[in-house]
Amino acid sequence: MFISGIVLISSIILLVNKIIYRDSEQLPPPPPDVNIIGHGSNKSILHQPEDPFISNSNTHNVMLGKIREAIDIGHSDSSEISEGIQLGKEIYKLINNKDWGELMNFINSMQQISSEVLQIILYHALQQDAPLSVVIDLLNQGATLPGNTIFMLVIKGQLTKIIELQNYGLDIFYSEPSIGNSVNVAVKYKSKLSILNLLLHQGVSTDIRVNGLDPLDIALSDYFKNGKNIEVVSKLIEYDSAIELSHIQIVESNRESELEYYNNLVINIPIFAR
Repeated sequence: MFISGIVLISSIILLVNKIIYRDSEQLPPPPPDVNIIGHGSNKSILHQPEDPFISNSNTHNVMLGKIREAIDIGHSDSSEISEGIQLGKEIYKLINNKDWGELMNFINSMQQISSEVLQIILYHALQQDAPLSVVIDLLNQGATLPGNTIFMLVIKGQLTKIIELQNYGLDIFYSEPSIGNSVNVAVKYKSKLSILNLLLHQGVSTDIRVNGLDPLDIALSDYFKNGKNIEVVSKLIEYDSAIELSHIQIVESNRESELEYYNNLVINIPIFAR
């Protein structure tokens, strides 16, 4: 019996997601919630749970239900599921081992591979720091970049990929209410100054507040913890981050307790002097 496309896609998504999310130290946003059985799904729409850094197990349960449904109506059987799972295991192994040459040979050897599966492979390949050439190859074969890919690249400090992948649909302006945009992420996760500079130079906003805090609030608070990374504060102000009451309050609240850091701040950034 031929291998059902439904089972093949579902098995790969289930296996690769469950194993990689289980083994990863930091949980990334989940991949797209794909309508496996239907053919009219919008592949550009991402499933976005309330916390984008936590995998949504309900998506996996839905996919399992669809596999069981396919079996019940006679479109598949247990041997097909086993074969699909074995395929998923092989793909996971190659990604986890960062065996990029073999991964691409494996993908190229398959007669048909859906864009949904390619997108899952791409996302986890990015998680494992796949070379830019591998990422571009997957994109050229039909994968697409989820909107929140920029967050991962910023956190990982991958400047070259941020620059080059804008030619393949990378959205540096992407934002989510609970996270903000790429500047919020760069400041919060202390990304490379060169990445923050690139984002600011390309016009990513410094004004988005998350839980009441904008990037300059975060940068000032971090500065007063150890007196480091004043360059981040300076860079945000250089790119027209408006000085607001919350920023002044942070500075003034640390004036006496962190006098050395305060003096250094006002010497380098006189706008905070009072």
